[in-house]
Amino acid sequence: MATVSKKLSQEPDATTERNEPLLLSVKAEVSRLDPELFRQMVAARAFYKAEQRGFEPGHELEDWLEAEQELLSNPALLGKGKD
Repeated sequence: MATVSKKLSQEPDATTERNEPLLLSVKAEVSRLDPELFRQMVAARAFYKAEQRGFEPGHELEDWLEAEQELLSNPALLGKGKD
């Protein structure tokens, strides 16, 4: 769990700055989603992560944050382009 906290508190680096236009694009895509739909998508991905691990307890937050990151870093997973 300390690793997750450490990741969240780190300052942005050159990679983050270089990817800022992409991040803004993904944030715009997410803002067009129904918040409840996005939450359900994250929950489903987090569930499958837990299932792959045999539902070993203690990784719930890690699974949730990884699921969010996967969705936010891959606009195709959000249904982008299906308009």
